[in-house]
Amino acid sequence: MNVKKAFCRFLLILMFFVEQLGLAFVLIKTKTLIGIALLLVSVIGVIFLQMWYQRLINVKLSRFSKYIKFIVLTLIVLLIVEEVISHFSSTSANQQLINHLLKDQSTKWIMTVLGVIIAPIVEEGTFRTGIMGNTKHPVILGTISTVLFVCAHMISTNQSLISIILNITAYALISAVLCLLYYRTKDWRVNTVFHISWNLLSFVTSAIF
Repeated sequence: MNVKKAFCRFLLILMFFVEQLGLAFVLIKTKTLIGIALLLVSVIGVIFLQMWYQRLINVKLSRFSKYIKFIVLTLIVLLIVEEVISHFSSTSANQQLINHLLKDQSTKWIMTVLGVIIAPIVEEGTFRTGIMGNTKHPVILGTISTVLFVCAHMISTNQSLISIILNITAYALISAVLCLLYYRTKDWRVNTVFHISWNLLSFVTSAIF
């Protein structure tokens, strides 16, 4: 493996931990400015590293319009699946935490920006480009990416076993779609827009319902 590619992917994975540290500081509230600074470092760092990696693998970016139909249709299907799952399980602990923070006026806006923009950008850098890269082993690395993605979104909770299984299934399905999309396009922009769109839909539906 090219050393520059490996180093770039390592930094992309590292950015996830920078983002999580920033989130922790924001939630402490007494160190909000440090948290915001770390969140900015993580998102700007990921964007820079994504562009660098794209040049390193020398893969021409596709016309974005080519994937709009796929993105819209897949988002609709995922939304329906999520709605079905929600009828058989309680809200995931991760979503409960987000909903709680959105109701807190002191964290509402920063959590909205984090959830809709920062998290998708950083997570695509980490779980897709960082872990999968320009891979010749999409199934193995896609599976690893999905398992880690699910773990990152599951919080220890007293939910019933069926709720935990269904919530894991929901996150795994979203990750599998993102992994497939990245494998087919090798275009971080398409994945990022898809992920942002999905999180935005989730935020809107949570606010409405």
